[in-house]
Amino acid sequence: MRIKLRSNLTRSRRKALKSLQTNLKIKIVPADKGNATKIESLQSYEKKEKDQIDQRDYVKEKYCEQTLLDNIHERLNAVLESMGIEKLADKRKYLTYSAYIAKSYLLIKVHKPDHPGRLVVCQIDDPSYKICEILTKILNPFDEAADSFIVNAKHLKDELKKIKLDEDCFMGSCDVRNLYPSVPIKKTLEITKKLLQNDKTLKQRTSWSIDHIMIFLEICLETHFKSLNGTIYTQTDGTPIGKSISGPIAGIYLRWFEDTFVKTHKYNMQIVLWKRQKDDVFIIWRKCEHFDIEDLRNDLNSVDPRIYFTMELEKKRRLPFLDLDITRLDDRFITKVYRKDTHTNKYINWNSNCSEECLIGTMKTLIFRAHELCDLEQDKQEELQFLKNTFISNDFPPQVVDKVFHTYKPGQKKNQDEDTKPTETICVPYVPGFSERFRKVMRKNGIRVVFKKGRTLGSLLVRTKASTQIEKSKDHIYLKNCSTCKSMYIGETGQYQKKRDQGHKADIKQGKKSNSFFMHLNKNKNHQIDWETTKILDNEKDYHRRIIKESLYINAFRNEKLMNLEDGKPINPIWKQFNADIRKLSNI
Repeated sequence: MRIKLRSNLTRSRRKALKSLQTNLKIKIVPADKGNATKIESLQSYEKKEKDQIDQRDYVKEKYCEQTLLDNIHERLNAVLESMGIEKLADKRKYLTYSAYIAKSYLLIKVHKPDHPGRLVVCQIDDPSYKICEILTKILNPFDEAADSFIVNAKHLKDELKKIKLDEDCFMGSCDVRNLYPSVPIKKTLEITKKLLQNDKTLKQRTSWSIDHIMIFLEICLETHFKSLNGTIYTQTDGTPIGKSISGPIAGIYLRWFEDTFVKTHKYNMQIVLWKRQKDDVFIIWRKCEHFDIEDLRNDLNSVDPRIYFTMELEKKRRLPFLDLDITRLDDRFITKVYRKDTHTNKYINWNSNCSEECLIGTMKTLIFRAHELCDLEQDKQEELQFLKNTFISNDFPPQVVDKVFHTYKPGQKKNQDEDTKPTETICVPYVPGFSERFRKVMRKNGIRVVFKKGRTLGSLLVRTKASTQIEKSKDHIYLKNCSTCKSMYIGETGQYQKKRDQGHKADIKQGKKSNSFFMHLNKNKNHQIDWETTKILDNEKDYHRRIIKESLYINAFRNEKLMNLEDGKPINPIWKQFNADIRKLSNI
């Protein structure tokens, strides 16, 4: 059966999309909250990024990117070898080869005046990326062990049920301004080491010694990043938003801060409840003749000039916190769902290229949240009606919305026949009209099918990070040409393209008969390879998928002038029917 792929964008929308993609004078930026998107002029975006950099502990780096990468790699490698990890295959679990300096980008705070930016550092493919993930798992329990720790709004709601109120109590909330960049690293490392030394369960989480963990932490908390214009900065203190290790590091510091300065004898009787998620704190305060909640804030802000608490108090017995709108009665609290005024109420559109299961799952998730967070039946019904209207405004068919809202009962689990329970899982792109039937067939054979997300407007339009030159790009399938006869070579690489080209040139110099370029030049003495031009055919980080894609491209162009000596990884002949589509998409 031949599948015909159709775009879910009209011609006019595709034209508008192309116009936005090619407009170099604007930046399309995700908002910090509320599912919003902000269009900024390039000049405005660069100014907001520079403002954020100037206000924090960042300095321009005097060394070039490769020097910084080599330095971090060598230090991490030295620690691994001191641990007895010497084989390259074992090191690959911890080190990022052909690494990049982290890149910064902005999220726009549309809920604040003048829409300032929030600087985020993308750590993917940074030299310390993999080790940071491991350290995060090791340190997370220290943050989660804090008495104040809450997971989410439902967790806080459950905690509120345990509180016995009296007439002298009221609510407040605190926020630590710019927490991550403000965390004092030296002090936090001292606190972390003590926690590690006193942790009796550490050996259950890792075989690493405390000394090795601390050395890795010092290296991983050294942050270098590249701004949109390519300037490299180094963070001299604090930890960036976007780095995986930043969450537990900030949590560990605030846990110590709370134990040392909040749980003091002075305020013991006044703080009825102190619960925190990341940098947001919910407080129940009991009135006192000697001091008030503002004295607490002043005391906390006098500890370290970098750690500054802002405060908001209840108004007419109401206070928003996380996803909760909390109302204080005489003897208890009641809650319902809270949204900021700037929330766009934009969720996935019914016409998006997603399975119906995914679309309906979005509805069920928000229905479940309404049941979880709303105490009063009236509030719950108002929230459910609001959600109905919202989904219909996102092009969901009214009859589908009505059916889901009528039949879905949160908490009820589907009965699954053990005989048909999947034993294997495959992940494939979603194709309307075909994927549902494919999943049904696979299900009968005990295979679960999961649909992966394809291209989105965000992936096509959001370009907020410094671009990577082709010679420094990696994890792709590429095409090279002979300048003389236009013969093509298709290959794949997980290295920098420049390094892969150097490998080819070395093979040619050594006369390796297994190298396609050498054999082409040996047969055609006066021909020249165009080393300056590389066309990227496809991107793929996973090695096994990448070599399959390489084979698909080689086979699709096998009847053309192709230098490749081999066809790559053997693939099923059924793929031949897609050769024409692959050639068309390649735009060669």
